[in-house]
Amino acid sequence: IAGQVRQFLFGLKGTITNLQNEIERKPLRINTMTSFAYKWLVPRLGSFHNKNPEIEVWISTSNKLTNLGTENFDMAIRLGAGEYPGLHSTFLLSDFVFPVCSPYLAYNLKNQLKEPADLLKQKLLYRIEDESAPTWLNWFSEAGIENPILPKGPKFPDTNATLLAAMSNQGIALARSSLVHDELMDGRLVKLFNIILSSPISYYLVCPIGSEEIPEIKAFRNWIKKAGKKAQINFTHQT
Repeated sequence: IAGQVRQFLFGLKGTITNLQNEIERKPLRINTMTSFAYKWLVPRLGSFHNKNPEIEVWISTSNKLTNLGTENFDMAIRLGAGEYPGLHSTFLLSDFVFPVCSPYLAYNLKNQLKEPADLLKQKLLYRIEDESAPTWLNWFSEAGIENPILPKGPKFPDTNATLLAAMSNQGIALARSSLVHDELMDGRLVKLFNIILSSPISYYLVCPIGSEEIPEIKAFRNWIKKAGKKAQINFTHQT
């Protein structure tokens, strides 16, 4: 028993030490959607670290709404309309939606895809429904096709998986501009048709009201605003 007590006390001491170290380090905790973290935020985060080496950033991901009042996050990045009661909201960038596929598939289907309605004869890739995000039905409506009968196709849990399937010649995906810039630039994906749907929701950085001027939060907020503006300009030039 004495040995078990010593082991318990040793473990408890380690836990307390870790908590004390974490408090002293005061990392900046940011929560965001999985796809946005992997495809947009993390690849750009190095420039923030270079400019602010004294600020330690911890990224966590969740596709569910985050309660900053009860969860241990300083900020969150979310898709929405920008209205979050009790939170300070900073606009980051808008999103635009269009179909994409691999260059291999685009080449093989070049004689079959003459107009947007031709996509209804192909295998479309779907993301498990996110009620706030534009869907294939929305894009076809933008293309002037109302109430289309969508073909069957595989469904994926998030945008990352859907885009990977598209790059693997598995079908045609509906992409968001914020998540496919690099793939379009290096040719891993090809945009089909010049019909671009403006998403009704945008990316926002949110934090509790009153905390937006905390030096670490302000530094990150200023950096990501500039990064979002640059990404928006790059997409405009790309199209």
